Amino acid sequence: MSLKDKKEQAAKPLRFDRRMAIDVERLAKKTGRSQNDIIIAAIRKFLYENRDIFFEDMLEEHLLKRLDYEIELMHEQYDRHFGCVYLQIFKTEEPNIYKTHIEVKNSYTELILDEEKTLDITSKEEWNSFKERLVAVCNKYIDIDSKDIKVFFLDKFTYD
Repeated sequence: MSLKDKKEQAAKPLRFDRRMAIDVERLAKKTGRSQNDIIIAAIRKFLYENRDIFFEDMLEEHLLKRLDYEIELMHEQYDRHFGCVYLQIFKTEEPNIYKTHIEVKNSYTELILDEEKTLDITSKEEWNSFKERLVAVCNKYIDIDSKDIKVFFLDKFTYD
């Protein structure tokens, strides 16, 4: 799908070497693609190759925001795999007290981290400390080159 088919567009002026401009023009003619499509493809490739820069954003958007919603707002339990990290949070008998369980397994399915904690979600300090620990675990153990994370970023940078 070409950029002109998109609902939202942003115009960005680009400046590059004259010889590169000639090469892009030549490539466009030979491949039957527009110069714009070739430049967009190169940018997508560069974004994907630098996906580690976007990893923290992914954790914020797809892990922490959902976690906040499920636990703080809905007071539900949470049970999810995120890469090699498995997270469980469930209610206890006491109001606003949850049990947390973070488990990490390596590619051989060997357990390399197993943490359990009781958490009072009304304590912002405890809740934020838990989320900081979770992000640290994800940053340490999730391989951005694993298949599921690669697929996530390929989808993210497709913009279709």
